[in-house]
Amino acid sequence: MEKIDRRLREILYKVAEDETKRQLIKEKEQPDLLKDLAFDSVAIIEWMVCIEEEFKLSFEESDAVDLIWNFGNLKEWIYTKTKSQ
Repeated sequence: MEKIDRRLREILYKVAEDETKRQLIKEKEQPDLLKDLAFDSVAIIEWMVCIEEEFKLSFEESDAVDLIWNFGNLKEWIYTKTKSQ
């Protein structure tokens, strides 16, 4: 699970636009894309695409909304999907 956390943070760091956001990614246990990082729709789509490419997964529409906003749930979902690969 640590490896997934690290990889997700690396993606967030890449998508984040400035050093303030990047610092929050390092400090927060579960960064919130809206409250902490103020991601706009373009950043969110970039975040989703990067996750799909990095982990070789596809989001279902029904899952995407809940997963994208909650860092902990997203880690669990990726862990569950990738442990069987």
